[in-house]
Amino acid sequence: MRNFYITLVICIHSTFIQAQKNIPSLVLNAFNKQYIGATEIEWEKENEHTYEVTFIFKGADYSVNYDDTGNWLETEVDIIYSELPEKVRLTIEANENIKYIQEIAKIETAKGDIYFEVDFKNTLLPLKEKYYSTLGVELKK
Repeated sequence: MRNFYITLVICIHSTFIQAQKNIPSLVLNAFNKQYIGATEIEWEKENEHTYEVTFIFKGADYSVNYDDTGNWLETEVDIIYSELPEKVRLTIEANENIKYIQEIAKIETAKGDIYFEVDFKNTLLPLKEKYYSTLGVELKK
């Protein structure tokens, strides 16, 4: 049984290393420099020139995008309702039922934009994603 677990760990590690082999070194270096201590790291190629990495950092769920030369494009981090700016919370409370909030993320882009994605899920309706500026204005995406 001990050999089974050792083999399993080696296979998982090999799979992780193989997945990283497909990621350009410039991208890996940019990520490793920016998020020292990140765990549960998973890479995905989003399109021809963009890579997305999801991971845990300082206890929060992150998703970060880089271009194929290692330039940072966007960071999305899960947050809780109380971490939303007051103006965003007031807009949501005026227009939505907060009990249907499923997930909230703060998004920062390389262009300097900051906005919030709020996912609402009612058992009777499909998932609804809404985006808000830091001033509480609903954005069209």
